[in-house]
Amino acid sequence: MSRFIEVVLIPTDGSDGALAGAKRGIALASRVDADIHVLSVVES
Repeated sequence: MSRFIEVVLIPTDGSDGALAGAKRGIALASRVDADIHVLSVVES
């Protein structure tokens, strides 16, 4: 069976908003059995 969502990308910059989004992304990935990729962003 093909999965509609195969990968969830979770971008983060360390902010509270990114943490809230990461929690939702992890919950979604868990429900649909998707892989999780995390992208960390830092200001230079």
